[in-house]
Amino acid sequence: MTSIPVMHWSDVSTATPHGISYWRDLAYGCAKRALLKKESASSSPAESSGSRYAEIGSFYHYFRALYEQQESFECNDVIRLDPGLGLEPALDTAIAMFRAWRGRHKPGYFGEPLAVEDLIPDCEATRKATALPNFTCRPDLVTYMSARVAKKFAVAPGYWLIDYKTCASANEFSARQYINSLQLIAYEEAWNATHPGMDIQGKIVQLCERGGKFQTYDLVLGPNGAVQKKMLRALAVRVGLTLTNKSLQVANPERCYDYGHKCQYLGTECHQF
Repeated sequence: MTSIPVMHWSDVSTATPHGISYWRDLAYGCAKRALLKKESASSSPAESSGSRYAEIGSFYHYFRALYEQQESFECNDVIRLDPGLGLEPALDTAIAMFRAWRGRHKPGYFGEPLAVEDLIPDCEATRKATALPNFTCRPDLVTYMSARVAKKFAVAPGYWLIDYKTCASANEFSARQYINSLQLIAYEEAWNATHPGMDIQGKIVQLCERGGKFQTYDLVLGPNGAVQKKMLRALAVRVGLTLTNKSLQVANPERCYDYGHKCQYLGTECHQF
């Protein structure tokens, strides 16, 4: 067992500065995202406390990363919480989720881990592959599936990209939103561009419930096809238009309820279009 450093809670997140969320927000505007978030909260009250759910996801991803690195650890010993922040419930939920998952899945469930939240940095290859002016990402897991492991998922052996999503209900209906996820499409393109000879055979999105019996659901997706690549290119075109067309950079206070105030996404006063 190697020595695992105790992580401060704010260091657990693996978000990258120029990932797909950044470019999607830039292309369609913080106003657009704020409006969609507001509508989602009003239609699904149980999902409205997004900040707490984000922390649960960060903690859970951290535990899964340590697990895939074949580390032996106790969840409470590897994260330090600042007192008074109220994050204990989120951490407790993530620990329960992880322990339930670990109790049902043997090591190597997705095959041999090759990359565990490894950063794919911005470079000429990723820019060419995604058509974005600057792109970084950190896939949750990339594995090599042997024929034995692949048989379990009824897929072909090879290199597979795995992504974890925490959710209220892990089922086929909840998984549909990830079928053409721009995030996963971009992850695959970036990985293939920076790992010659190790092209992604397909992707698996594993939904993990935040409560109840902590059930999981595996959504198996094939490699990017013409449709998925066209979707990514469409985003890149919109990004290019936004960066060059000043009329698309005008603030729209009528649509964005954070305009002129501290933005929950930016963390600073909003002056975005």
